[in-house]
Amino acid sequence: MRLPVHEGHSVRIAADSTFVGVGDWWLSQLAGDWYVDMVPGLTPGGRRRDGMGFVVEVGDLARNQGARMIVQVDGLTVKGSGLPFGTALRLPQLRVDCEVAAKASVAYDRRTGKWRVGSLGTAGDHGANGGGTARGEGSASGLALKFVRFSKDTASVGLDAATSLSDAMLKSLLTRVIEGALRRALERSLLPELGAYLAETAEGARAGGRLELTGVPLHELGARLGGDPKDAGGAAAGEAAAERLGLSKAQASLLS
Repeated sequence: MRLPVHEGHSVRIAADSTFVGVGDWWLSQLAGDWYVDMVPGLTPGGRRRDGMGFVVEVGDLARNQGARMIVQVDGLTVKGSGLPFGTALRLPQLRVDCEVAAKASVAYDRRTGKWRVGSLGTAGDHGANGGGTARGEGSASGLALKFVRFSKDTASVGLDAATSLSDAMLKSLLTRVIEGALRRALERSLLPELGAYLAETAEGARAGGRLELTGVPLHELGARLGGDPKDAGGAAAGEAAAERLGLSKAQASLLS
């Protein structure tokens, strides 16, 4: 089971026998705190650690705090075996407003020279002086993801499967897909030379900050440029969309 290229998906993701295709997508907002802890291969005293690598966290799993994400997906296709809604699902549009927290441990294997998402082991003192983290590693698999808050809005006219798609089902599906995508991205993006450096150093580091991305508000995407005089909210959205495109009221009315 796969997603053919000719179906017109701009994004295709495969994770644990689940295949997801997206025709188009818009990110309206992504805002939250992030942290990266580097765990070196040596302790400050020169002893070998059992594990080395990075601990990456978005939000705070321990405090049940996540990064807010507002996204719209058009032309969503899901295929796979063992899905709660059958073997296939198609949604013309899906809007999600959620808070998500995630933590991943990315370990370097000296024997293979490759990175993998997994536990960093019991690597001794993980404090500020020894590198590493006091925040923990998350799950035993090295990757944990949680939706702190979740709400959806689906345009599911004529789709029987979509009408019964509960928030719990959708969260389970998104968790599976996002975890698979994160795992592959982390394992493929880190160079083996970085792992070799960590294996021979006792210097740890920690970085953190706040990510703030703001895109087009979703209510403007489908708004009539000329606005709807019978709908005050629609008129305001149409005016905002026209202003974003640099159109006058007369030009927007001609295009609506």
